[in-house]
Amino acid sequence: MESWDTSTGKMSHSLTQPASLQGKVLATVGPTVLQAQPDPTETYVAFLSAEGKRRTSGILFGYPTVRGDRYHQVFRMSDGSEVGKPVKLKVATDRDSI
Repeated sequence: MESWDTSTGKMSHSLTQPASLQGKVLATVGPTVLQAQPDPTETYVAFLSAEGKRRTSGILFGYPTVRGDRYHQVFRMSDGSEVGKPVKLKVATDRDSI
């Protein structure tokens, strides 16, 4: 797990839809991709997606947010195939996403 924390990969996604890798659209569980991070060897990439659609912040200078549960998924960078099953991260209230 340490290696994921020290990753400085080139890939960066922020509130995009849909997720893609080398021109191939990936089947993320949530339609809105919040973040993507490759491992240091650039063998795998982890995606965090959300159920809801992008919405603007109610706070001046606030960041856009999404509602709904989050999903963590890992894909191979070589062919875009999914590794394992998605992990659902339950969001109980809007305050959980602040």
